[in-house]
Amino acid sequence: MQPAASGIVVSWDFGDPASGGANAATGLTPTHTYATAGTYQVTMIVEVPGVVNPLVVRQAVVVSPLPQVSLGNDVAVCASQFLVSANAQPAGSTYRWQDGSTGATYLAQASGRYSVTVTSAAGCASTAAVNVTLNAVPRPRLPLDTLVCASSVLLRPGGQPAGSTYRWQDGSTSATYLAQASGTYTVLVTTPQGCTGAATSQVRLGTKPSVSLGADTAICPNATLVLRTNPQPAGTLYRWPDGSTAATYRAPGPGQYSVEIRTTATSCPASATRVITAANCPIVIPNIITPNGDQANEFFTLKGLTAAEWHLSIFDRWGRQVYDRARYDNSWNATGQASGMYYYLLSNEVTGARYRGWVEVIRGN
Repeated sequence: MQPAASGIVVSWDFGDPASGGANAATGLTPTHTYATAGTYQVTMIVEVPGVVNPLVVRQAVVVSPLPQVSLGNDVAVCASQFLVSANAQPAGSTYRWQDGSTGATYLAQASGRYSVTVTSAAGCASTAAVNVTLNAVPRPRLPLDTLVCASSVLLRPGGQPAGSTYRWQDGSTSATYLAQASGTYTVLVTTPQGCTGAATSQVRLGTKPSVSLGADTAICPNATLVLRTNPQPAGTLYRWPDGSTAATYRAPGPGQYSVEIRTTATSCPASATRVITAANCPIVIPNIITPNGDQANEFFTLKGLTAAEWHLSIFDRWGRQVYDRARYDNSWNATGQASGMYYYLLSNEVTGARYRGWVEVIRGN
């Protein structure tokens, strides 16, 4: 409003009697601050010299409330993150956090100061801040369930924050614990900031069974040897070089052979090894037999070979097969065959070795 003439007096009533003397003012551009939200009736009175009735103008002024924003007290937590949240706000409010994000909450993932400005639907804004301290949580680790084939085992909960303290199930406070019996072991780790973490381990201490395959020995190059351990409890489990699980093992010739045993499926394993070397054994295949009942030289007997490892086929002089046995047993004596010359083929299916030759059958009188 521009004054039309000098001497004009403009007075104001801001409709806020609680403000005391500040509720009234004069002049063309006064200001007034309302302490509380509400609707106020503002009256402007213009007195012009020479005009009997002053000009009265009334206007309702709505003062919207500022958002009441709180992020709570400063907080220190034992965690790697913390959800910062403002108190409930009226519908239509918007949020702006210190990094420009606009969610109603903020996930703090590092220690620091976090702030939010809340703007109401009327455009009024308030800001709040909070200091968040994130303290590391100790995470001790022990074997969950372990079988140790020893009389003791040293339990270590792993690296922990500097200054951490330890308390084991029996009240001891060292950083490690020597378990000397089977049982449940627990450690509680506490950091200087008061954060705690616990771990538990089921420890089973076992001993290895005593096992032996006997002294090293020598056998003929084409012979086999049945290996067996010293006596073991009933139910003992065996595993031989070829994966077989019988209590005995037929070694197919010279070599090094091992066995692993367990007295139960979950017990401690033990192993033994036996070295079998090749002896200087001559191989003798007969070239004459005399099956005449005098008990001398009656059978086609192999010497220096393990007969059961050999497949024997015998043919007469016309090439007709007269005998065949996959696992020979030193029992051929030309039963049902006439005296004369016969031809043999010995083959070992494991080694691939073969022997060919002839044998004369003499029956006599």
